[in-house]
Amino acid sequence: LIVEDTDQYLLANSDFDGFYTWLSLCRNSYASTWYNWPYIQDFARDRGLIFTPTVSPGYDYRSSSISPGLKPPNINRDSGTYYNSAWSRAVVSRSKFVAINSFNGWLE
Repeated sequence: LIVEDTDQYLLANSDFDGFYTWLSLCRNSYASTWYNWPYIQDFARDRGLIFTPTVSPGYDYRSSSISPGLKPPNINRDSGTYYNSAWSRAVVSRSKFVAINSFNGWLE
């Protein structure tokens, strides 16, 4: 899991085969910012690693008890526009894999 840009350097020097993003709020961190994904993908590819960006259709954290004390902003689905934008940026990153976060978030 990478969050900040320094995380990819730490993982590149480990025994992992790659890394992924998990946070689904664009611009919440370096790794969750969609426009950084092509750079992260290039970093991974140049080192023989796998990069997997994570997309989300949106999320309503208000009813979630998964992370008590964590109060991230809600992600408005905007009739699918948020999800489409995330997928578009994942495709632009040229990653071979894409993870989907909270697609079946039963607590929403």
